[in-house]
Amino acid sequence: MFLDKNGIHLIRKYSIEQIRFWRTSENYEVDFIVEESFGKGFALEIKWNNQKTHKKGFQKFMETYPEFPISQSGIEDFFKYI
Repeated sequence: MFLDKNGIHLIRKYSIEQIRFWRTSENYEVDFIVEESFGKGFALEIKWNNQKTHKKGFQKFMETYPEFPISQSGIEDFFKYI
């Protein structure tokens, strides 16, 4: 439910076609990938709090797509991205 509500906030700023979810066959995942223009955008991992943790999915995404900046956000500062 938490991610669903934050996804709705992203849809208010970006079209549904611009917002993705990333998961590999090894179950690495990142919550939101927003493609602002072809090949350009950002990735966003949402956490319940602002404590920064580096998940394996975070690392794998950065290795696979180094051109996409990735941020981790807690609910407190999620809204700065939208």
